[in-house]
Amino acid sequence: MSTRTTYLISSAVVLVLAAGVFIVRDQLSQLDDDIVRAHYQKNVNALRMFDAQALCGMLDPRYRGVDTSRVGKRIDRMELDRAKTCKGLKESMSVMRHLVKETKAEPEMQYVIESVEVSPDGKQAKVSMRMSVRIGKRLSAASRGTETLIRRMGKVLVVRSETQTTMSVR
Repeated sequence: MSTRTTYLISSAVVLVLAAGVFIVRDQLSQLDDDIVRAHYQKNVNALRMFDAQALCGMLDPRYRGVDTSRVGKRIDRMELDRAKTCKGLKESMSVMRHLVKETKAEPEMQYVIESVEVSPDGKQAKVSMRMSVRIGKRLSAASRGTETLIRRMGKVLVVRSETQTTMSVR
């Protein structure tokens, strides 16, 4: 076999492999309703386990969020990046774990996905949802918002969120 033939065969193999990688990568970036709902089930499971690390792992490195929180008469608007959100998750999960231990009451959680809008190319989804958490009579929180999801190499990640939260702590 000549060097030219070997080169042509090698080039063809490389092109086929590159096309295969592109197709696989594209497939692992597609979202649909079932994939989105499975992501939120993982989210709920992590929340029930107070697993801040798992919750943080669901955020894209470029994550940006806006939360408007109401506690009593106080209203705070926070713009958050991934680092701030992960720090807040760690603190929140610690407080919730402590309250469960102190009150001996299991958290009551409700998570409702109101709508899932997958983009025409299947590369992102906008999700509207409501969530509430109650731990005995000590803590209750209700949140409503939207999240924008992407899927990278099979992993679903939140890139943006906008939420409104009302909280009561006694």
